Amino acid sequence: MILLVRQERRRMKIKGKNIILCIAVVLALLFSQGHSFAANQAVNLQVDLPYSLGIAKQTVMPDEIFMMRITVFHPQTNRERVTVQIEVPQGVEFVDANEIWTHEEKQQEQIYQKEVEFSEGYGNWFDFLRFHVRAEGEYSFTIKVISEEKTIEVKKVLTVIKNLAATAGDLKISKIVVPFDEEGKYDDRMDQATLLLRDTTLDYYKNLFTGKGATNTAAERVHPVTNMLISVANPARQQKLLLLRAHLLDKKTGERIPGLISPRSTADEDNMELNEEYDKIHGLSAFIALDGEKEQKVRMPVYVDEAEIKSGEVILKVEGYDGENKIVEYAMPIKVIHRDETAAWITSVMFIFVLLLLPFILSKKRLKQMKSRWLITAALFGATAFAVVSLPTTFISDFFHIILGPFSFLITGMFSGILMYMLLCSLVILIPHMGIVSLMLFVKMLINMIVFGHISPISLLLVGVQAVLLEGFLYGMGITKKTTGERADLSAEKRIVCSLFLACGIADAISTYVNLQAMAFLYRLYYAQWYILLCTFISGFLYSGIGAVCGFYLGKELKKVGGD
Repeated sequence: MILLVRQERRRMKIKGKNIILCIAVVLALLFSQGHSFAANQAVNLQVDLPYSLGIAKQTVMPDEIFMMRITVFHPQTNRERVTVQIEVPQGVEFVDANEIWTHEEKQQEQIYQKEVEFSEGYGNWFDFLRFHVRAEGEYSFTIKVISEEKTIEVKKVLTVIKNLAATAGDLKISKIVVPFDEEGKYDDRMDQATLLLRDTTLDYYKNLFTGKGATNTAAERVHPVTNMLISVANPARQQKLLLLRAHLLDKKTGERIPGLISPRSTADEDNMELNEEYDKIHGLSAFIALDGEKEQKVRMPVYVDEAEIKSGEVILKVEGYDGENKIVEYAMPIKVIHRDETAAWITSVMFIFVLLLLPFILSKKRLKQMKSRWLITAALFGATAFAVVSLPTTFISDFFHIILGPFSFLITGMFSGILMYMLLCSLVILIPHMGIVSLMLFVKMLINMIVFGHISPISLLLVGVQAVLLEGFLYGMGITKKTTGERADLSAEKRIVCSLFLACGIADAISTYVNLQAMAFLYRLYYAQWYILLCTFISGFLYSGIGAVCGFYLGKELKKVGGD
């Protein structure tokens, strides 16, 4: 038994050695075949003339600098030195000729040679060469690779013509779109030909607290405020670098004005005077590469100095330079607008205003001075205001918004203006005490929140501003008094009516304006200035004033019936 096991082990060892031997033989054969295959491969030469990064070019124009790409593939396993030879016809200048290329002048051509050494194994060599041609015609190039074994030769014929679109003047800027974002998208909600700048009022404090330095403005300049999309018409399908320079011009005089700058790092602030002088001369500069398309669109970031540029209508002029020669230009009127932070300031100030004054108006001491029936009356008027103002406005606002659009406030304002202030002023005539208006407004707001769920920072701010302003104006005009026993003199009817009209009209106009500014700040709902003024005057001042006058006479009649 032991003998059989040993014999079996011996057979397995022999079998394993045979398998390893077979694998080694196969690998050796494959290596030798691959080696011989590589050794049998010849040196290969490829020439692209004229070479282009974009679409393939067939011809070039007189006085144009064109390129040639030479690629040599060397699959040989041995180290070898080859000679690359270029036969350049007369009339063509080899721009990149230097000491590396040996030069030999002949009657019909110029011969340039260069030694290229290849190491063992597969390798390749390539080079980009520039040439300049002045006259029209056909030019024959011969490119050779001379090795020990053989010479490889490639002939290329270059056609130089001045076609219908062969002049530099045919290159033009057809259109400029501004503003444009970095993703190539245009927002239809933004005005065309408008340069909207950010507000730099708080830059001093922002830089101070973020550690950038109170006077460090370069940190803000390295970020573009917007982009402009430039459409370049290129009928000649030229391929070149084009220097674009953008300036702002005065619309009346046509003189250059400061504002556009070239981007730079914060370290360049050490040469502030030199940078400012450069910006005055060159403005906003950028290079673009023409790829040979008939119509090419390029994006150019816009960098500005917010401290120098001023709001108003100006001329944007973009010039294109080929070296020192200006070959294209485009001018268009644009509007420069500094971003207004008025909405943020008004919202913030009024919020602080309400927080400081409302606790004073509705203080514990003042509420204790009120009679129980006053509190009940204020609650009843608040509930009534919800029933005759909030309910109809909620149900009909969508309907009239469909018909009238943004002018639906002309109808809904009758409820929130006339009816609301008629109830409010009648309550003031009944109970001319500071704080009674605020109680009515907050009762109405609470019921509205419970029934419809209408609660938002805007509604809280609006009610707070409305309450504080009404209390202040009514007290200042002598309608409400400081003590419980004092009342308004209803005998001076004209004075009371005028005071109510002005107090309610001005207070609601201000609260309407604050409401629109708060929506712009919190929800980015921006309105035209004329629309804000229209809402403020009609819905805020006029409707509220009419409601106040009606409320005076309603309160006068209610006072006859039920007293206070």
